Amino acid sequence: MGKVKRVGIQDRFGESTPYERLLAKNGVTVENIVAIAQSL
Repeated sequence: MGKVKRVGIQDRFGESTPYERLLAKNGVTVENIVAIAQSL
């Protein structure tokens, strides 16, 4: 079996801003996901 790491948005109040900015603010970017995968 392989390792599993959950990547997602933490439990906090919602905000109104463009989608891409919300993802970046919450660490859900391609670069961050790749870094997490490489750290496994």
